[in-house]
Amino acid sequence: MATSRSLAERINDLQQRQAQLREQERVLKARKNTEERKADTHRKIMVGATVESVLGRPIEQEELPKLLRYLHDQENRGRYFSRAMNEECNQKLHDDGYDEDDNERSQI
Repeated sequence: MATSRSLAERINDLQQRQAQLREQERVLKARKNTEERKADTHRKIMVGATVESVLGRPIEQEELPKLLRYLHDQENRGRYFSRAMNEECNQKLHDDGYDEDDNERSQI
């Protein structure tokens, strides 16, 4: 006849398993947070690189407030920046014959 473990032993085993699972959860959450931070940092770098490519030169630290004011002004005047970033607006531009790559009206 097989010896059955006591209830105390089974409880202890379950508690150990819970502790292992909590540690695995903590490790996975930390990994997820790290991946999200890396993706966020990469996105911000790409936004900055895009701005610099449009300017044709590096943007200096002291120019950032000017850029921020410009973007806020565009929003206050008619939400131009938001509309430009909106998918529906981009589709309308495409439908109206604007080439999104060079921002010029194409010959249709």
